[in-house]
Amino acid sequence: PALPSFSWRGVWRKRVQSINLYIIWSKITGLRKRLGVKLDLANALREERKSAELQHLDKDFYQQVGVYLAGLGQELSRVEDSFSVEAQILQDTLKSEKNSVNKLIDQRVKKIVRRALRNARSASREEAFQGMTDEEEEIYRQMLSAIGSGREAILAHVAHTERPLTGKKDI
Repeated sequence: PALPSFSWRGVWRKRVQSINLYIIWSKITGLRKRLGVKLDLANALREERKSAELQHLDKDFYQQVGVYLAGLGQELSRVEDSFSVEAQILQDTLKSEKNSVNKLIDQRVKKIVRRALRNARSASREEAFQGMTDEEEEIYRQMLSAIGSGREAILAHVAHTERPLTGKKDI
């Protein structure tokens, strides 16, 4: 069998591409550090999926995410060639991070709804906000209020409903 032809040009091209990827990745991690963002969205989502309970997030987690995503967007807008490898990597990173945030929000909202439903039925309200962000606390309060007023309305209808007349005397 014939051996593939060897070219130093091909070797150097691959080497330059790997260096460029390293530079781009360094820009992304440098952006996180510069913005003071210490979060890994994919890891946060993975941890949230593994547990039945809410995982602890900083109170300002979603503000941090907003700053980070805005920074990625600004970095992308600075790229001169929108078809370059750098632009493609930044676009993919931005898309992936937004996707992770949306999935994380969905996971956490499901858990918050379950917690609100569980706590609406009981008098127990201790540690209700443990691990929640400010925005999630508001969702929880609204859910708890809606469930409580809805239950009261249903119970009020049940309590005021008269028994149907059967024509039989009560014993």
